[in-house]
Amino acid sequence: MSKITESARGEPCLEMNTMLNEENERWRPIMEFQGLYEISNFGRVRSVSRYVAIGNQGGKRLIEGKILKHRLTTGYPSVTLCNGNKEVTRHIHRLLALAFIPGGGDVVRHLDGNPLNFSLTNLAWGSYADNEADKLVHGTMATGEKHGNAKLTNSLVRKIREMHKNGFSQLDIARAIGVGRGAVGCVVRGETWRHVV
Repeated sequence: MSKITESARGEPCLEMNTMLNEENERWRPIMEFQGLYEISNFGRVRSVSRYVAIGNQGGKRLIEGKILKHRLTTGYPSVTLCNGNKEVTRHIHRLLALAFIPGGGDVVRHLDGNPLNFSLTNLAWGSYADNEADKLVHGTMATGEKHGNAKLTNSLVRKIREMHKNGFSQLDIARAIGVGRGAVGCVVRGETWRHVV
């Protein structure tokens, strides 16, 4: 569908497959930017040809519409859209759902767990709970060492459990490991780090 390349600024961007069957491509306006941008059922975004004012004498010039390049933002294909002097970045999967998927929800789910796959058949509206359940199914939930704010590692968790089993107090363990007693208590009671055996 697309491949990752590098933009002139050195940012990752996605290049759309040029082998798209344009006979089956349908375009719809991006409601937030109606009259300025459209999105197709293949996830391509284009600016709409339009006249813009130039100078103070009321002159106008034609700006030709063009297909915008995707880039990766927080791991998702996205585009930057402009309305006057205001630039905003929007994820492709969200724009597609708003334009082509009936209903609504808190989030747009990727049914296969792949954030780069924005095919309409792979997208569905859902709740935050649905999205969290999907992360568990796909193994993409940031738990344990994968979590950006994790203070412990799998080996430290095993050490905490071993020390507790050998009679050390939670406070002594916390001092030895260098974390709070509450974190140690959660590990010992199995409230956190349950996946570590």
